[in-house]
Amino acid sequence: MKRPLATTYTASGTHTWHADTTMFDVVIHGAGGGGGSGVSHTSAGSRIPGPGGGGGGVLFLVEKRLRDLPASIEVVIGSGGAGGATAGSANGSFNPGSSGGETRLGTIATLAGGTGGGIFGATVGGAGAVTLAARGGAGGASGSPGESVNSAPIQHLSGGGGGGSGSASGGASGWNNPSTGAGNAGRNATGVSTWGAYVATGSGGGGGILSSPTGKAGGYPSGGGGGGYQTAIGSAGGPGANGRIVIIEYLEE
Repeated sequence: MKRPLATTYTASGTHTWHADTTMFDVVIHGAGGGGGSGVSHTSAGSRIPGPGGGGGGVLFLVEKRLRDLPASIEVVIGSGGAGGATAGSANGSFNPGSSGGETRLGTIATLAGGTGGGIFGATVGGAGAVTLAARGGAGGASGSPGESVNSAPIQHLSGGGGGGSGSASGGASGWNNPSTGAGNAGRNATGVSTWGAYVATGSGGGGGILSSPTGKAGGYPSGGGGGGYQTAIGSAGGPGANGRIVIIEYLEE
């Protein structure tokens, strides 16, 4: 008989295997990308809302055998990408968001983070991270919402939602984490428990709005940050959410 034992990592460290472990599963959530700032302009018609950051992907490895692995293994949790800083005052000024950092479990698996909004231009949302399991949602651009992602039938293991562009909503993740409206932070993962560990994924942050122009943070884990509002001096983007690793060991009894 095998008994599951789950360990969740929200910060980097070292995992030491239990003496009775024979096999294990791993759920790796990548970090979300930060949203870009709005584009500055003295003319209201020429201002552009900031693009959202891409959501982090999810990788699920099952029934991995422990043999030939060291007694301890390095755990690296990627940080969510920073939102693009407030733009300069000159017409056309803009700052992209940063991409999410790498999340890694030793040499077993590595997940890149979602791309920062505006990395490839002020009107280009960040790309969602691509994995063999569940990709992240793309960030919205030019006032569009972030992409919602749904990896049916294992919907609570969907990637992080994409951040909304300025004045638009963030993208949903799976069936249990709906999108948030513009001006609202992404929803953190809640309410889905597997093997005693929460493994759901965050939704994308909403874009900034007139009354609250900074882009909003992506939901934890993996949500992309929202883009800044289209003000005369382009407002800052919101940060992407950090990654996370859940290790489920199966103990012989």
